[in-house]
Amino acid sequence: MLALFLGTMPSVWLASYLEICATEHQLCALLLSFILPFSAFLFGLYTKVASPFSEFKRQYILAMLMAALLAGPIFLYERDAVLPHLFFLAVSLGTNLFLMPLLRSNLRHLLSQSEWWLSEVLVLNQSVHGTEFCTFLKKHPEYGLLFREEIPVPQGRIGENELLELKARYPKTLVLLLTDTDKRNDVLIRQVKRVFSHVILLPLETQFQASFFETVDLGLAKGFVLTQNLWNPRYIALKRCVDLGICFVFSVALVPLVLLIAIAIRLDTPGPILYRQTRVGQFGKSIRIFKFRTMIRNADDVLDEILENNPQLKAEWLQDHKLRNDPRVTAVGAFLRKLSLDEIPQFINIFLGEMSLVGPRPIVAEEKEKYGAIFEEYCVVRPGLTGLWQVSGRNDTRYEERVAYDHLYISTWSPSLDLWILARTVPVVLSSAGAY
Repeated sequence: MLALFLGTMPSVWLASYLEICATEHQLCALLLSFILPFSAFLFGLYTKVASPFSEFKRQYILAMLMAALLAGPIFLYERDAVLPHLFFLAVSLGTNLFLMPLLRSNLRHLLSQSEWWLSEVLVLNQSVHGTEFCTFLKKHPEYGLLFREEIPVPQGRIGENELLELKARYPKTLVLLLTDTDKRNDVLIRQVKRVFSHVILLPLETQFQASFFETVDLGLAKGFVLTQNLWNPRYIALKRCVDLGICFVFSVALVPLVLLIAIAIRLDTPGPILYRQTRVGQFGKSIRIFKFRTMIRNADDVLDEILENNPQLKAEWLQDHKLRNDPRVTAVGAFLRKLSLDEIPQFINIFLGEMSLVGPRPIVAEEKEKYGAIFEEYCVVRPGLTGLWQVSGRNDTRYEERVAYDHLYISTWSPSLDLWILARTVPVVLSSAGAY
């Protein structure tokens, strides 16, 4: 309600001030903000256990529906000034698409800190990757699950009495059944369903990676629809247009900030203002991305010396290709990294078509082997200025999770996913979570 009110009413008031908006239109906009919760309920937006992105897709559709309902009074009462009204409607729609996921995700994050809001989950683990997934689950309460206990089921069997004891111990618990695809046990599934009313079957084929699909009902059987939107030329063109449009607007708006940063870098330490680093781009080609310089001069030579004399830092570098307390970072550089301001010059790479606004994280050549078989899919798309990994923990995540986030983005990409990531980027950057 707050997002719709903040996104819609300013546009309506401005249109009213310019005397191109009737009172009926204002009342309609206000009324829609009050009926929003009922519409959101019908769209399934009040379930605790949900993916933040799947929620955003429903919010996206809901915002479009609200805009369509607001358009009705325009044609009924404002026939002489339809175009100005549609302009204000487009502004309010764009604002809603930004505010709704932003406010909702932050409220979900706030509520997930309280156990009373979460749904208890009991994990029956038959997968070799199940324990690691449980660790992931504990770190991400925003999915609405409160981890209670993990019960190993290596042979795919569990006693009836043990299930009844678990039911008595956790009467309102949701059961998460983790299994590998080649070990799925229908007997175990039926056995658990007889005791617990809510069961989620989660196949883990590889670490933090399952098949990404939607189900389709075909009579007596259900099929899996696998789509890859990033192979669609129309979506690629749309993504490119959005990149250029947003980057142009922000490039103009950020000119004063860029000048201040350039002056601060020059006054802090000697050396160039911009730094170029070779990364892996689309189709595996090498690209040189722009960044504000955040390190001392000859940082690469200094790194070799540091790693040679410090085995602990060398192990950290080999694992993540980053150092949490990097002695090469300057005072201004540390501030820029904290707020990700050092990434601003990559707008140049976006204009050149070497990067996208949203995409997988750009990696160096030494990181190719860590992506394994996924690297071929990684190369199909342009690397991004921000991405799913950047809004899901950044440097606080393990490298395997980073790879999984990139693969998830490539496999499930849609325009709404990019909008959700852009909306999440703002609070993540301001919080400085995982930035170093």
